[in-house]
Amino acid sequence: MFRTYDWAEAISVPLFEDDFRVWTYIEYDVGGVWFHVQIEERERTKWRRFNLMISGEFALRSLIARQSEDLVVVDVQLVSASEVNNSGRLMMEPLVKAEHLYQKRKKGVLYEVDSGRRYLVGDPTLDPARSDGHDLIFASSMCLGSQLFDPSR
Repeated sequence: MFRTYDWAEAISVPLFEDDFRVWTYIEYDVGGVWFHVQIEERERTKWRRFNLMISGEFALRSLIARQSEDLVVVDVQLVSASEVNNSGRLMMEPLVKAEHLYQKRKKGVLYEVDSGRRYLVGDPTLDPARSDGHDLIFASSMCLGSQLFDPSR
């Protein structure tokens, strides 16, 4: 999925476990979906923003869970291939919500972007309106970058 070179490795980002590696650039097979995430590092007098490109719901969920007073997620963009968004091109759109859906033995992930469009990745016969259950992966309200971090919340 992602391809890069050892010399492109960057300093690790403390939002991830030790087994995650960070790169200055990557090459990506553009099929499916991935996430473009803006992070803000908050030091006492200096706040700095940088971007991460991550693939997979597990990595997104981990990143959101590991936010702190010093490192917060500001924004998450869904990057989707044309076979997902049916536009004929790669698109990057602000992600509003992502959730796993289950319907009997069918599984999928439903992504909702700020335009109101929804993309289902997984079993194409799964009907989101008839889902037996769901598991929230991400909601834009989970990004702490738009608010000052208060651990008592």
